[in-house]
This record gives sequence, C-alpha cells and structure tokens, in this order.
Amino acid sequence: MSDERVTMAPTTTRRAPAFEQELRDILLRVRSALVSVLEAAGGYGPRVKDVCDALHVHRKLGWQIAKVACHASPFVAARFMPPPGGVKTFLEAAVARHVPTPLVERARTAFTDFERFVAVHAGDRASLEMMLGSCSPDLNGAAQLTARKAAFTGNSAIFGAQARAHLVAAFVYPSSKRGWFDVARLHSLVEFRRNRPNVPWVIARTRTADDDYRQRFPEAREPLAVAPGGGASSGVPLLPQFCSTPLPQLRRRLDASGWVIEELVETAVGKTGALTLVTGELTRETARTYKSKHTQHMDWGVWVTTPCEVLVFDQFIHEGLFPPAPREVRLYANLVDPARFADGQLLPVFERVETPGCGLEVVHTPDVPRYGEMARYVFERLGWDPAQFELYRLRMQFPPIPTAAVVRHVLWPSRAAAVRNGPGKPRTRPAD
Repeated sequence: MSDERVTMAPTTTRRAPAFEQELRDILLRVRSALVSVLEAAGGYGPRVKDVCDALHVHRKLGWQIAKVACHASPFVAARFMPPPGGVKTFLEAAVARHVPTPLVERARTAFTDFERFVAVHAGDRASLEMMLGSCSPDLNGAAQLTARKAAFTGNSAIFGAQARAHLVAAFVYPSSKRGWFDVARLHSLVEFRRNRPNVPWVIARTRTADDDYRQRFPEAREPLAVAPGGGASSGVPLLPQFCSTPLPQLRRRLDASGWVIEELVETAVGKTGALTLVTGELTRETARTYKSKHTQHMDWGVWVTTPCEVLVFDQFIHEGLFPPAPREVRLYANLVDPARFADGQLLPVFERVETPGCGLEVVHTPDVPRYGEMARYVFERLGWDPAQFELYRLRMQFPPIPTAAVVRHVLWPSRAAAVRNGPGKPRTRPAD
C-alpha cells in the first residue's frame, strides 16, 4: 500500500508547550511568506546563489534567507533568521524586483511577529538560541551522514542509476466503511538518471499486508489522472502534468506474492536521459484503523532501492483517524528478506518525524519542485479539505540501499474505539 504496510508504538504523546506551539506557528508563517516572495522573484531554492541572483543581495543574507525558507525544521531555521537590518534589505530588494506588494507586506508582518515573539519570550536572539534546544534538540548524525553520502556515490556507480530526490506521499482519509481508511498516493523520482546504458529500473513495489506479511484484502486501485487512463503508461498511473517531457515510459506487473512492481524502461545515459516522473493513485478501504488479530501496529514504509540525495516520505493523516501518539522512525536493511520488517535487520537512524502542521502551507520543500501543486491537485481531485489533515514528514539525506524506511504508530485498540473516537465522516468520491 503506497510502499506501506499495516503492522505498536508507545501510547504516550508529547504535547507541545504553548511557547513551542506559538513559535512553530510564527516560523511557519515566516517560511511560507518567504517562499511566496522568492517564488515571485524566481529565487526559491536551497542554493545561496539562487537567492542572491534573484534579489541582488549579498551572500551572507542570501545564505540566511535560503536556510530559513528551505530548512526542513522550522526551529533549526530560526537560528538563521537575519537581523532586522537584513530583513529590511531583503524586503527592499523584493520591492525593487517588482514582487507584488501583498506578498512583501505579508513577509514584513511575519518578520515583525517573530521579532515581537523574541522580545516577549526571550528578550534577545542569544536567549532564544538556548530555548530552541527544547524544541528541536540536536541529534549528532554527522558520521552516519558522511558514510551515507559516500555510499550514495559508490552505489550510483555500481548500480548505474541515481536520483536527486525520492518522494512518497500518502493522503489518508476515512473510508465509508467505519474503522477503515482510504489512501491516495503520490510517488516521484526527481531528476532520475542512468550512469550506464541498458539499465532497466524498478521504481516502486507496493503491497498491503498484516503483521504476518499476508495480504488478506484485495486492493482496488484507481488512477488519480482526470481522464480515465489518460496518464497511464502500460498500467502505471502517471500524472503527466508533473512529469518531464517526453513522458517517461514505464511498465507495471503483479508478482506471485501480490507485489505491484513498477519498472522504468531503458533510456539514454547521463543528463540527456534524465527525467522526472510522478504517479498518483487511490486505494479504497485499504486497511483498518484499529488493532485486530493479525495487526497490532501501523507501519508506513518506503522501500528505498534507488540511490538518491534525499528521501521525502510524507503522511497526510485526517484528524481523528488514529490515536494521538508519537511517530517512531525505523530503518530496516533488506538484505535477507525484503518483504519483512524484522528487528534483527534494524539499522541506526538519527532522523525524526517532523510535524509541521496542517494545510497546504506546510507542504513546500525545495527537494521536490512543484510539490505544493501536486498536493493541491490531490486534495482538489478528491474533494478533501487540506486543513483537516496533519502532515507527518520524514526527510532522510542519502538513505542507504536496499532498505525500508518505516514510520510506526499505534492503532485504536478496537473497532468500537475507532468508531467512537474516529472522524466517522464518509469519504468524498472523485468527481467524474
């Protein structure tokens, strides 16, 4: 199921203090406003050069703006917030580049709100730095990251393929069958390229299974493309408006174990053959939101088999669908049995799940171009309100291969609890 499998996590949940929640909200407004200004000026991206070239600001200010706009964690981004003088320079540069006045004023208001928060809660920036530690404690993953980056370079040469980014996003909504959920899924490889000729590539393998790895319920998959079959490539549900041109050529097959395999056919080598592909589909009544004889946990997993610079794994969860609980990140080596999540295959991992909030404002990431548009397309296509979905994001740089990156959380203890506490809203079917 969307590279995910149903299979308990601690039942305690950490409630964000009022200080932390207010700061998060302000930082998200700052980031969203910055993204809007940078997009209007043509400089949205993680590279300092993009910001400097678009707005003609000095390198240090460009570096600060890029960090605030693009860092995955808003609390870490707060450490790079430019001082008031730098903000003034940035806004003047935006005006000079003819960025629409409403976007500039929105950014000005957001920066003012941040400075007011600092004055009230911390007094100065140095004191805020100390307080940020309680919101986003540093996890020292430098050694792992160095090793992963080296492995990425080696695997790209050994296996003959690589990608700039790998995106998997699951949009999870209550089914009309109480206690069950539907899943819409986006999958993308950004700037995938082959490094030697005649290399076919499996881009995805998906299946829904219980804790014992058996598939008990058939999956009914529907492409998200508006025209019936309009985006399909040999059965693969492409979303052509988000793919590179010419459209990537893929094929889909079902193996004997129930895995749906999607494979990219051979293309040219190097930059001339680089492509970006995006697929989207919906499965109904995918699995239960409560524990059963065969299912004790919810595991959302991505099988990582393509060397890539970054993995973005998102779950958009409808409010009330699952119990409030922390998300646990687990990374499994797929060296013995790639179909199973065995504790003996666990690898060390330093990443955590980020919860930036609800709505489309929190979706943007420089890792995946036009991701905000893709998410908006899914919500509008299915008639779902993005404000009712909380985003859980796992971002992993240079994920090792072959592995399964898993986000685990608890289920309701029984169907009665799921019906009593869950949303219970019937799903909205896609428009014809």
